[in-house]
Amino acid sequence: MKILFYIVSIVLLAISCSDGPVSFEDDSRVKTIYGIEVVSRNGSKDGDIGDVEKNPCEKNGLELLAFPNPYFATATFIQYNLDREKEVQVSIETAKVTDDLRAELEDKGYEIRNHTEYKNFVFYTEVKEEGLNSVLHIIYIFKPGPYLINILDEDGNKSCFPYIIVPDIDIP
Repeated sequence: MKILFYIVSIVLLAISCSDGPVSFEDDSRVKTIYGIEVVSRNGSKDGDIGDVEKNPCEKNGLELLAFPNPYFATATFIQYNLDREKEVQVSIETAKVTDDLRAELEDKGYEIRNHTEYKNFVFYTEVKEEGLNSVLHIIYIFKPGPYLINILDEDGNKSCFPYIIVPDIDIP
C-alpha cells in the first residue's frame, strides 16, 4: 500500500509541475491599464476615463502621446519630446484593462475586446532629433483591444501611453 501511495504521489507531482500554456490574464508580462487619456484627431486632450495615475507608465520629460485615442485600427500619430538628439525605441505591446475601466468605456459606447496572447512589436529603434518628434504609424495590423505604446531612450528613460484600438465602428 505504501508503494502505491508513493507512486501516486510522484505521478501527481509530475503532472502538477508540467509547463502548460499560461493564459493571457496570468502572463506576468501583461500590464494592466487603469485609465486612458481621451485624445482627439487633432491631438488635443479631451479628458480622462478611469484612473490614469495608476497606469504602469513613468512620468518624465518624454511626454509621450498617441492620438486619436480610442480609435479604430488604421493609423496613429505618436509624439514625444527629446532633450537632445538620441536613439529611441518605440514599441507597442498588448495589455489588459480593469473591469471598472472596461465598464466606463462601454458606457461611453466603446467596445473593448480582450487579447488572447502577449505580443510586443517594435516600430523602430533609431536616432531622433532634439525637441518634438511626431511620427505617423500604420497600425491596421493590430487587432482591436488595449495596448501600451512604449518609448525607451538611450539614457534609460522610458514611458508608455495606454492606447485602445476599437473595432471599426462609429466612434462616439
